[in-house]
Order: sequence, then structure tokens, then C-alpha cells
Amino acid sequence: EFISSRKLPKATHIVRVIQGYEPHEFKCNFESWPSGTSTAVAEDGRGKVA
Repeated sequence: EFISSRKLPKATHIVRVIQGYEPHEFKCNFESWPSGTSTAVAEDGRGKVA
């Protein structure tokens, strides 16, 4: 739906980026980017193993 609504080729690659963990290659596409991450990472599942 995202690709077809923008009339992009069906072979268009989509990369999901987690907020607060943006790679340098992603950030360099923007003129300015916050230097620090203010995103709080959820620790609910931390240390729990199924």
C-alpha cells in the first residue's frame, strides 16, 4: 500500500529504522539531526528469557 500509493516500482526496497538507533547512513540524508537520543528504551523484557 505504501509503495503503490506513491507509484513506486514494486521492487522498491524498504528499510525499517528503529527510533533512537538510526545508522549514520540514514542520518546523513538530513541537514540536521539531534546529536543525542532522547528516546527512552523500554526495559520490560530486559533480562527475561523464554
